[in-house]
Amino acid sequence: MLEKNFQIRFKHYLEKTNPTTSTAYELKVERGNRFSIKTWITKQPHQLRGLLLASQPNEICYHKISDASYEQKPFDCFVMANAEAYLVIYYEKEKSTVMIEAKIIHDLLTLEVSSVTVFELLAMGALQIKV
Repeated sequence: MLEKNFQIRFKHYLEKTNPTTSTAYELKVERGNRFSIKTWITKQPHQLRGLLLASQPNEICYHKISDASYEQKPFDCFVMANAEAYLVIYYEKEKSTVMIEAKIIHDLLTLEVSSVTVFELLAMGALQIKV
């Protein structure tokens, strides 16, 4: 599955579950059975940094929405602070989706864990969701 297709499915999931708080999500599709945290952080360190900033009570994650888009945008920018923040991974082989708090991913990096399976994430407190 392409990430853009997962994005659409995740949007439908959110519409069905009707979240009541502002939450930051980073979506990933893993084609194998291990998600490489290390590769993700090496290639896109700003994503974890944004999730962590959004979840901190004394920090803010500011984002300006690009004016370059041809679509109408709802507003110019937004700020997230003290929000829930999750990495959401769809494991294609297992056909399973998990949401894990950004802080736990940060803790795994501190412990030098470089990759994780869906089962390891569930054992660490990840939520399994049906997308």
